[in-house]
Amino acid sequence: GEKPQEHYVGWALRYHVNNTIRLALANAISLKPVSYHDCPSEFLFSDMYKDSTSHIDSATVEKSSVILRIASETGMGGLMGVFFALPGGLVGNIISGSNSWDSFGPTLAGMYTGYTFGSALGVYLIANGKKNGISFLGTLTSDIVGAGIGIGINQVSGQKGIGSLAPLILPVVAAIIYVELVE
Repeated sequence: GEKPQEHYVGWALRYHVNNTIRLALANAISLKPVSYHDCPSEFLFSDMYKDSTSHIDSATVEKSSVILRIASETGMGGLMGVFFALPGGLVGNIISGSNSWDSFGPTLAGMYTGYTFGSALGVYLIANGKKNGISFLGTLTSDIVGAGIGIGINQVSGQKGIGSLAPLILPVVAAIIYVELVE
């Protein structure tokens, strides 16, 4: 019988992820940029596989592609934020000139600055790989605005419940809104 549309969407997502990984590897080992259209068909999937997904309407595949891109931006933004928070905290500690509890505030401020910069960079790297012409300065600015709103929500909520997570979530969300809707 006829297979449900969701089955084919799963195939389309796997197809998109595998092609993205293969193109990233091809770009990493070649001297000139490689696009999807430059690849020989044996480099991607077989023609039989392409034919098996040809009946999926393009709107369904596009929606799946956008969901995958936003999930990638979210994950990379969070990971890069954590990665940059550690050196940011170290810089804050060094600037404070103290190794006692007096350095806690500057260390925390350095960590949050590093997190904000790293999350903007993570979102930018994924978004710029899919859409050319995205501004890093715009992504960073929206990330900083999201951080400010997150800190405000955190203070208004009394640093309790979901409001306490706003400073970590909103910078990434604001950067994603910028690259997906503004740019």
